[in-house]
Amino acid sequence: MCLIRGDKAEKKYVHDSAHIFAIKTLEACMKTMKHVTIAPLIAALLAMLPAAMPSGAQTDDFNDDEDDGWTRYSPLAPYGAPGIFTLNNGQYRIQATASPMPGVLGPGRAGSLLNNYTQSVFRIAVDIVAWDDSLDQVFGLLARVTQPGLGSLNGYVLTYANEQGTASATLSLIRVSGEVPVITMAETNILLNPNQRYRMVMTGIGASFRGEIYALSNLSTPLAVLNGSDNAYPEGIFGFFVYDNSPSGNSTADATFDNFTIGEPSPPLASELLPLGDIQVSWPDWATGFQLQWRTNLMTGSWNTVPGPYNQSDGRFYYIEDAREGRRFFRLLKIRQ
Repeated sequence: MCLIRGDKAEKKYVHDSAHIFAIKTLEACMKTMKHVTIAPLIAALLAMLPAAMPSGAQTDDFNDDEDDGWTRYSPLAPYGAPGIFTLNNGQYRIQATASPMPGVLGPGRAGSLLNNYTQSVFRIAVDIVAWDDSLDQVFGLLARVTQPGLGSLNGYVLTYANEQGTASATLSLIRVSGEVPVITMAETNILLNPNQRYRMVMTGIGASFRGEIYALSNLSTPLAVLNGSDNAYPEGIFGFFVYDNSPSGNSTADATFDNFTIGEPSPPLASELLPLGDIQVSWPDWATGFQLQWRTNLMTGSWNTVPGPYNQSDGRFYYIEDAREGRRFFRLLKIRQ
């Protein structure tokens, strides 16, 4: 990758989902090119790399038909309206029974929360494999949840809400306080086909949130993307849920989930050519606990660690590389605790 355009220093940010990019010597660049368009080079490099998974990701595929490590969320159980949790054929079905007193207790609702995984920076995903499309209901992901319980749950949700008998449905990013949706950060209209399967993805970095939904048949291009901002709840636990969204609040909800994944979002590396010819490699400073590594061949060879601590400025960690060292491929590696 040559980061020279004529005789001027050129700043280029490479959002590299696999964390790897190459730096070529300035001498070689100047010998071979005076005017360089780097986009095709970047595209060619990225085409060789696999799609990134969340850093340090954990996945529960429920293939053992058990939900060990999960807490079933059933706030109306003491009032005769428990959630129904069924694990079968490697899938996790959650049903909310009808609320006996919607005006007092709210609609029926149920969910499942992953134990002992409290995090601020996160990327979570779950597959939606089935739902009862005849119901007015909401289902989706729970994030940064605290105080789970009747009238007390706080956190954020990425939801799909369908309206029975119409062609109307909505994908939303919402802040929930005391089990009540209080702020809609973003939403868009989208109608899903109950005969297809989908993946919901939610990312949070500080006060910034992103929600995406994909068809499982095409995980490279989202069907819809939402972006929002809120700073009420800095960390918490995660899971998924169903919620009766009928006008009367005395109906049910029913959806089936699979392949819940949680981890940190993959931090993008960036490169900048400095005026004296060195290369600055940087990444966002929310990505703590990573090591910068390099090697001279993309496909083979041992990775060499650039020892920390790394310099930090303007919300980024950075490392300055002497471009005369030759071509190097860099990556970020999560340090296992």
